[in-house]
Amino acid sequence: MRKLLALVSVLSLVQTVNAENNLTTSAEFRTRVQNDMDNSGNKDAGITQNTWAHRLKVNLDFNAGEKFSAHATLLHNSMWGQGDGTTDTATGERDGVADNQNMLLVNEAYGTWMLSDSTSLRFGRGSFTIADGSVLSKNEWEAQPYAFEGVLATHDMEFGRLSGFYVKLADFPAAASVIEDPEVNAYGLSLDVKSVPDFIKMLNVHVIQVNRDELTATTTPGDAYMRYGLTVGGDVAGLDYNVDYAMLSGEHISERATGSSTANKDMSSSMYDIKVGYTLADVMGLRVGVDYHSDTGSSASATKDEDYDSFFYEKHENAGAMDIFGWGNLTYLGVNVSLMPMDNTKVGVDYYMFSQTEKDGTITTGANGAAFATSDATKDALGDEIDLWASHKYDNGLETYLRYSMFNPGDNFKAATLEDTYSMIFLEAKMNF
Repeated sequence: MRKLLALVSVLSLVQTVNAENNLTTSAEFRTRVQNDMDNSGNKDAGITQNTWAHRLKVNLDFNAGEKFSAHATLLHNSMWGQGDGTTDTATGERDGVADNQNMLLVNEAYGTWMLSDSTSLRFGRGSFTIADGSVLSKNEWEAQPYAFEGVLATHDMEFGRLSGFYVKLADFPAAASVIEDPEVNAYGLSLDVKSVPDFIKMLNVHVIQVNRDELTATTTPGDAYMRYGLTVGGDVAGLDYNVDYAMLSGEHISERATGSSTANKDMSSSMYDIKVGYTLADVMGLRVGVDYHSDTGSSASATKDEDYDSFFYEKHENAGAMDIFGWGNLTYLGVNVSLMPMDNTKVGVDYYMFSQTEKDGTITTGANGAAFATSDATKDALGDEIDLWASHKYDNGLETYLRYSMFNPGDNFKAATLEDTYSMIFLEAKMNF
């Protein structure tokens, strides 16, 4: 009853404000079906499952004159028949409260003040993407996209757009730390350069400082590091390219808890990601591309932390569609081919070969890679993945996407008897309003 009353209240507000032409709305509804076969890498374990999930996203944009506006993004997520919440409506009927299912969530809620025609100030909870999302991204593929609480200032100039932000990533109880008001904060500057040649469509440089206070109650060290990044992308005469480079340096801090700065540990890591493709527009839009990515990892003998911290990057769009591995001590080569056999229909195949950058380091896994976290310190081959996919856009706004994927574990997992193919069938239907 409380959910019904809340929904009625929201709809009443929408109708009232919309009648005054101060509100615009948009929405997206998507349903996903995923079938995993032998997702443990061992067919004898018999781990196969089928899941259905849906998400409703509603965008509300409020305007109060030309200078002030507000935005809210409401989300409803649900995995059918499954929820890990402890409060059930009835026996066998899951509410999913604890894991944010079957609830109306406020993913974004922020206000914007236009200080001038070229300068704006945004404050509240919202998403922010730097360049192509290789460091900081909305991560729209996930059930709940990233959103950050803080302040974003943007200034447009003829030669570029400069953005500065402050984000509070966490705020801890004072009792958990040896200092007052322990927090995790990030400060950043991002510059999108506009005055570039025609063959450059994107040129971004950014710098981000992250400070994390120590938590002595859980013996968690603090962090103080700065990260830098460069993104260049564009196209010319059928050739498209995108290059990312990012690095960070700083230290893990334990000196307040231990009383000695010698307990601190240096951090130094980097990554580069290169995507190049060529399109034959007259041959059904045929595109052939190559992806190469490599980021640093820490070997067992390392005296400093060299594992690349991927921050809040766009996960699903990188390292294969199965989301088995994530950035951090990861190197891979990908080859992709796609074409459009008819209007609004696109088909393609992607192939990836994964390996560890440091074979005796740790493995960074993705949403579907829990079974492949165990590492053999004498092998670096993680395996290969192939994705066969097709997408179609209908005139009524409906979009469908179908994919069949296979992952063959590499030598790294033989000692753990994870040698069998993990297969996945994925279907998504999405409607925008």
